[in-house]
Amino acid sequence: MITRKKLPLQCRLALFLAATIASIGHAASGSSTRSLDLGLATQKDSQAYALLNELTSRIGPRMSATEKGAEAESFVYEKLRQFGFRNVRYEPFQMASWKRGSIDVTVEGRSIPAAAMVYTPAHADLSAEIVEVGNGTAADYAQDYDKVRDRIALVYMGTLPESPSATPYLPRWEKLALAIGHGARGVIFINPVAGNRLVTGNAGGSANVVAVPVAVIGHDDGLRLREELQGKGALHATMRLDNTVGVGTARNVIATLPGTRKPGQIIVLGAHLDSLDLATGAVDNGSGAMWVLDVARAFAVHRVHPERTIQFVFFMGEEEGLLGSYTHVRRAMRANTMGQVWYMINTDMSVNPKGLKLWGGAPDLALPGSK
Repeated sequence: MITRKKLPLQCRLALFLAATIASIGHAASGSSTRSLDLGLATQKDSQAYALLNELTSRIGPRMSATEKGAEAESFVYEKLRQFGFRNVRYEPFQMASWKRGSIDVTVEGRSIPAAAMVYTPAHADLSAEIVEVGNGTAADYAQDYDKVRDRIALVYMGTLPESPSATPYLPRWEKLALAIGHGARGVIFINPVAGNRLVTGNAGGSANVVAVPVAVIGHDDGLRLREELQGKGALHATMRLDNTVGVGTARNVIATLPGTRKPGQIIVLGAHLDSLDLATGAVDNGSGAMWVLDVARAFAVHRVHPERTIQFVFFMGEEEGLLGSYTHVRRAMRANTMGQVWYMINTDMSVNPKGLKLWGGAPDLALPGSK
């Protein structure tokens, strides 16, 4: 159940988005709602939490190119139609689909709870020694280049607390590439978050099945295993995985609000709708996607008639490597319409903002109050 605990922060964000887009779009003089009025109205009657609660409770995890992913696409499409948008369409694209199956990880005969990373192979039955390689950076292989050759590498997903301050941060796919490059036949990551919570993510950084089985184990189990390996050097381990891998279709969802005076100039408000499969994706990125949906609702309910065209775009395939975004941009470039996009606001994890990044652009499209 989604609670309203952080409502003040989210209301401010809704206010900012609604007012910003209305200002950028230059609402037509005949509109009964000014930018600030629209922002305040959006804050007062916001449906974002209700939409987020419905999305996460009714559909839940929504990986791209899966049944749940398709349900989420239809959910947004139908909501936009209900809000009164006439121009709503799907933007389908093909991608590698991956569905979690079974996994069994053992060390010296004892089972350790684990989760497969997305895009690990369909099937794996690996039996080999497991060795510990710290943070899994290049420095961890410097003294023994072949340390993990034909073995299973145990790698800390983040940076170990006792690491030197100069230790570089590497994303997991770079650590995975290093391990495979040094000959590892399998990789087990340790979740850096205390406890034994299992997490997942894209193993390879793009929608491609990696060459070896990749799993994650809990922080506490992982640190105990590290201690054992530091005392004994190597232990016997097995990794058995069965997943479903194939080719599937995902669909971006696009709603267009035509401009009244400059319809060929487009403002885009976007967010990725998809999530991974071990949680409901309420923060990443149900919050951002439902924020976009709620702003779209506010524009429809308050009958905003912007000078420029506004597109509300819900991307799929983000977790697998920004696939929906790349599809959208490539098609715009092929159609020679990319130059019509004057401004884009992307929202990701709106309830947990880390910063605001600005790029661009056109001098008459400055943010409200900026110079």
